[in-house]
Amino acid sequence: MIETFSTLTEAITAVFRREETSLLSLDKICQVLQTPNLTIATSQGPVPCASISRRRISSILSSSDIFVRAGPPRSCMWALRPSNPLFLSDGALLNCINQILTENGPLTVEGILEKGDLSGATVQIITDFLMAHPNDYSRYESGIWWFTAQPLPQRMEFESVISALLKAFEILNRDSSIEEISWLLCLSTLSQNKKISRRKISRELSRRPDLFQHISRAKYALIPQNQTISNMSTMSNSLSHQTMNIPQQTLSTSKSLPQKQQTISLPQFPNFELMYEVPAKFDFIGNDWMCPIQQCETPPVCNNDFFDPNEFFSIGFAGSFE
Repeated sequence: MIETFSTLTEAITAVFRREETSLLSLDKICQVLQTPNLTIATSQGPVPCASISRRRISSILSSSDIFVRAGPPRSCMWALRPSNPLFLSDGALLNCINQILTENGPLTVEGILEKGDLSGATVQIITDFLMAHPNDYSRYESGIWWFTAQPLPQRMEFESVISALLKAFEILNRDSSIEEISWLLCLSTLSQNKKISRRKISRELSRRPDLFQHISRAKYALIPQNQTISNMSTMSNSLSHQTMNIPQQTLSTSKSLPQKQQTISLPQFPNFELMYEVPAKFDFIGNDWMCPIQQCETPPVCNNDFFDPNEFFSIGFAGSFE
């Protein structure tokens, strides 16, 4: 029997009814729509659902208000939104409550119903659902509900998304996912009261590898640059206050010169040229420390000692080089 639908959205909704499950993957939806007896009515006549591309089906799931993502992040799991009176599943309800809390911050059960406009849901249904998921939600004394093991968000204003991310990592003090950062900054705003969306957070985390380290597919960490700079500053300060040990010899006329270590602090020498005045004191060293210098013999001085070229270059001049 051929079954015809007016739109592709109606055909996908029928897939959820036929499978009788709260969650369906994109692959499973496409597989069911490949059934030969399923068609969609168009102006040119019925068109088999098997002829519809996977990209078109994924586009309808993403753009329609009837369907909502469910399951782990980056998964291709889909469910009917809880506001849809045709279906109210735990997976869809979980995703819807996560979205309501992320957009509005911690809320009471009445606030969740008011902000989410969940048709068919009651206070008892929402309370029972929250109580049945202690690993996902926690109740505070004031009656509000928030994500388990996550700090409560505060209303803060930042000049940029980068400054907001630095503050978020300071508060979280651990590796965090984009969702956890988004939960913490859900009440914070930028200039002109602009909200910090998940897309802005993801974009800045990926654009600044000098500040944020990508740990895994969904987690980031703050690179400890401040700690490195602090260590370098501490090392510089310790070197500037370090004292220098300068060995200095006690000058005397004896051959055995005792050596004495004198500790001189650097601030006492505004001009380091003063440290090189020690060689000037070398004049006080006795003759015992002077090295023997070989001197030429001085010839005797004669009164008639003058040069006579005629006598020097006479015929009888003879020289020997032995």
